[in-house]
Amino acid sequence: MILTSSVIIISAVFGLIVAAVQCRYSDLSIQRQRKGLETIVDIRKLIELIPQHRGMSNALLNGDDSFKDKIISVQSQVEKCIQVVEQSSNIKGQLQRWNKIKSDWSSLKNNYAGLSVPKSFQQHSDLISEVLYLLVDVANDSGVYFHKNRECRALTLGLFYHLPMMIELTARARGVGTGAAAQNKIIISTRIKLQFLHKRVNKSLEAIHATLIQSLKGDSYQGKSPEMLITEGLQPTYFFMHTLQGSILGENGVTIKPSDYFDIGTSAITESFKLFDTLLPIIKKYSCQDELILKRQLKWLWFFGFIVTGAILFFLLV
Repeated sequence: MILTSSVIIISAVFGLIVAAVQCRYSDLSIQRQRKGLETIVDIRKLIELIPQHRGMSNALLNGDDSFKDKIISVQSQVEKCIQVVEQSSNIKGQLQRWNKIKSDWSSLKNNYAGLSVPKSFQQHSDLISEVLYLLVDVANDSGVYFHKNRECRALTLGLFYHLPMMIELTARARGVGTGAAAQNKIIISTRIKLQFLHKRVNKSLEAIHATLIQSLKGDSYQGKSPEMLITEGLQPTYFFMHTLQGSILGENGVTIKPSDYFDIGTSAITESFKLFDTLLPIIKKYSCQDELILKRQLKWLWFFGFIVTGAILFFLLV
């Protein structure tokens, strides 16, 4: 009898220890995801601003001086974003890439005016690629890609990988097209680049639409169905691709002002980021649900802990 009771109590204690370790691990995972999502929001601002700087640089180097004041404002905003990201603990695991981003940005900010148009565009694009990889790495380090919920994993992939990549392709089309519009002509190499980007963006639009629809199920968000929400967010990019096809790549060549083309591209990118900002709280919601589950588990852990403690005291006293 004594031996049986001892085995039961020891087993219960061992089970409580295992449960406590699992709860602690879950808590650390939730906190890591939360901090990662906060850092991703700050990185997302860089992904929005640096392509603007690229497009404006492209226009300036092609002779359009109307962007001089705007580019100074964008540079100031990028500097502020870098300072915010710098304070994040989630960057510590990506210091090599982050230091390269800061160094490349500083070089571009100070020297873009002396670069050729292709060189400026390429250096900007390389920098943006590094920022995109940083976002993916931070999301990976925070564990959001590995959520147990399948819809959450799909949404995370669409939001932190596919959508930013599509935005970057759109921004490239904005930058190259703005340069062509500033020159009021399109050379063969530029046409090939824009045709390639046009095709890639359209493919990305289809892929993102399918991925997000699958991950959002049939729920309503901000009073809108997933179909309506996603369509509204992506429609300006479809319109921008239509403008690119008709006003830059069309039979009549360039038929649009550089500022107008740039604004239409910016509108498409802005709406894509709005879609990003609308869907991000859904991922945060999954994290909050995990936290509620963890709290319930902790309550049960305390409850059984008291029972086991009482059983041990009873066994020792008797």
